Amino acid sequence: MTVAPNVLHVLLLVFALACARFTLSEWRHRSLTRSRLIAPVGLALACAVVFLFFQAGSHRPPWLLAVALIGGLGLGALRGFTMRLEVDHMYERARLPRARGSFMVSLALVLAVLIEIVGAFVGPAALPFRLAAPEIAAACAGILTGRVFAIIVRWKGAPHVALSRTYGGRRDSEGVTD
Repeated sequence: MTVAPNVLHVLLLVFALACARFTLSEWRHRSLTRSRLIAPVGLALACAVVFLFFQAGSHRPPWLLAVALIGGLGLGALRGFTMRLEVDHMYERARLPRARGSFMVSLALVLAVLIEIVGAFVGPAALPFRLAAPEIAAACAGILTGRVFAIIVRWKGAPHVALSRTYGGRRDSEGVTD
């Protein structure tokens, strides 16, 4: 493990915070495009790759990270295939009602990054906590990846739902609903 903080820690923090920001719109039940759905996956996988560098530097076996990633893929795919999905095929957007899990997973990713950063400042006393951070990040990346893969597989076969910004009709300047 690296003894002092370095540039990779800043990169980890940027990736993890951006991942949390992308998943926040899902927490608010907004409709998402495919690219907006896939972006957190790329950021989480980038975090997992940086953590892989840290794990290789500490001479720990890389299969630990692979097991966490594969386990996360399985959990994420299970969640993606069982969750409710509303797709507007006309505008290529989807809404995931009652789906707050991806934001929680991205917060767990941010927590893993913060454990690594704080552990780098503390030094050898925080080594037991820092050893768990790569596996947590890999599991989070796997969960997000498996979930999005399952959602994209289900996208085409999902029934059409008109997703619009207005609910119950449009209002004119006098407050009358159509």
